[in-house]
Amino acid sequence: MIYRLVIFGTVAGILELVTDHYLVDTINSLIYPGNELMIWSSPAYMPFAWSNVLLQLGFIGVWLTKKYNIFKASVILSIAGGMYIPIYEHLAKDAGWWIYNNNTTMIFNAPVYVILCEALISLSLPLLIFYSLDRKPIRAITLGIVEGVWILLSAALAFGLAR
Repeated sequence: MIYRLVIFGTVAGILELVTDHYLVDTINSLIYPGNELMIWSSPAYMPFAWSNVLLQLGFIGVWLTKKYNIFKASVILSIAGGMYIPIYEHLAKDAGWWIYNNNTTMIFNAPVYVILCEALISLSLPLLIFYSLDRKPIRAITLGIVEGVWILLSAALAFGLAR
């Protein structure tokens, strides 16, 4: 299970570089310090940071799916992800890893659109992870790609809604 979750999260994390580029260079919301090794518009560690977050939420999603069902697990994880992941936004600002421009409504150090985006991302995890576990690794890769695309779509949708 861990192997599949790592594959899923790493693939999605690599594709999240497109979302970071959208946030940094298209909507000019996200700012990374310039003195780091960068991949496109993101620090080189970001794909692995996303892999870690998706691994953590993935475990919770697996547990919730076993305890309830995919629908309930998705709703619960969406709420939890919307509250949990923005903690990283607060920690990142204090650590000097990234900040956001004030071109959108903020709750403390997290833009509202980021909170909404994280909830949307988390909403998809129980279903995608359920179908990636106990199958060939290519399924985890494919669904990691789906999640990576969903991350970008969630960011664009959330930004549009929160404006």
